[in-house]
Amino acid sequence: MPDPRLLIGRTVAARFRVTGVLGEGGMAMVSVAEQDEEPREVALKVMNEELTRDRTFVRRFEREAKASSLVVHENSVRIHAWGVSEGLSYIVMELLRGDDLYVLLERGGPISQARAARILTEVCEALEVAHGLGIVHR
Repeated sequence: MPDPRLLIGRTVAARFRVTGVLGEGGMAMVSVAEQDEEPREVALKVMNEELTRDRTFVRRFEREAKASSLVVHENSVRIHAWGVSEGLSYIVMELLRGDDLYVLLERGGPISQARAARILTEVCEALEVAHGLGIVHR
C-alpha cells in the first residue's frame, strides 16, 4: 500500500476531501475527510489500491458497506456512502473522536472489571442488532 499521506488533499468521489490519516491495516486505510455537500468531517475507508484490482475483494468490501449500513445502533458507526471512484473502493462513515481500546490500555494499563463489562455490554448490544439482521461480524 502506498504511503497513506499521499491521499491528503485528494478528493474522492468528487465529494470527500482527505485531510488526515487515522490508521491503516492490511486491506484498507481510514482517513479523515471533509464532505462537501453537508459540511462535516467523516471517516473515509479506502481499500488498498492493489486489492481494488481484484473483483472478489471489491465485492467483499461492498458487502461490508451494505451490511454495515443496515446496522443502526448508538454503539455502531453509521455508514453514509460507499462506492468505487477513480480506481478507489471506499466507504464513508460517521467520524468518531476518541481513543481505541488499545490506546486506552497502553495509556492507563488494565481497566477495572466493571469498566470492561460496560464496554463488552455496549459491543454486544450493537452485535445483537447486527445478528438480528443476519449479519455476522468477523
